[in-house]
Amino acid sequence: INTMSEFIEQYFSSPWQSRVGGTAMSVLFVLLIYLIRMRHYHGLNKIPGPFLASLTSLWKWHIVWTEQMPFVNTELHEKYGPLVRIGPNHVSASSEESIQTIHRSRSGFTKVIT
Repeated sequence: INTMSEFIEQYFSSPWQSRVGGTAMSVLFVLLIYLIRMRHYHGLNKIPGPFLASLTSLWKWHIVWTEQMPFVNTELHEKYGPLVRIGPNHVSASSEESIQTIHRSRSGFTKVIT
């Protein structure tokens, strides 16, 4: 290799580089499909809430860590109503009617007893 341009050309045309690029593109594609599915086709997609709540619980973990959850939860219910999606698989209920909606038989909501 005589020049820097030859080195760069050889580096970017190597089989290793194309495998890494292909793998990265595959991972990004799978991540995109996952995010679209969580946002639009998940069972809780009709429940209103913050945009990030439909994709990840990271924002909620931050709010809990900073001990702001009671205040944020109140604001979310004021903005979105008695039933709010606070995570991809989590819902917050603020009224008796919304709790009954979730817990009635054949409601479509999966219940987990821990």
